[in-house]
Amino acid sequence: MSHKIVICQDFDIPYVGGYNNAGTIVYIDRHLPRTFRASTNVNVDLHKYLIIHELTEVSMMTNLGLSFNEAHKIALGAEISALQKDGCPVDEYYSQLYKHIDKKLLPENIRMVPKDLNLQPYIDDELTAVLDAIAKCRNSQVIEFIDDYQEETNILPFRKKVRA
Repeated sequence: MSHKIVICQDFDIPYVGGYNNAGTIVYIDRHLPRTFRASTNVNVDLHKYLIIHELTEVSMMTNLGLSFNEAHKIALGAEISALQKDGCPVDEYYSQLYKHIDKKLLPENIRMVPKDLNLQPYIDDELTAVLDAIAKCRNSQVIEFIDDYQEETNILPFRKKVRA
């Protein structure tokens, strides 16, 4: 039985690609360009291969019970195979991808993260600064939502004091 997968490009995703905890939404970073022109004069669709990677990864974990690290290795293989099949230079693809990942892993570039983003890759890689930035971002999003709601409705919601 298959289920519908949603592709969402509305958020900051530190590894530029990810998925929700349920495995029903694939997230692609909102700043990642769709394509780049390779030295072979081929337009390479970054999103296509990133989606292949994320879908393979979540499928391996969900359907086969593999750990994130095991699933990630298989997903890298699927991504590389797809790139090679389409005649895309693998080294140039990863060069483009890592240029964006390097920027996105800076905590100051993590501003808007989906509340259901699966955090296992960041936990496994022990990226505590990224995890802290995601937590801070999620808290500020709640405050922004409350502020927007208050402006639209003129209702003052109860706000619990939180220690910083």
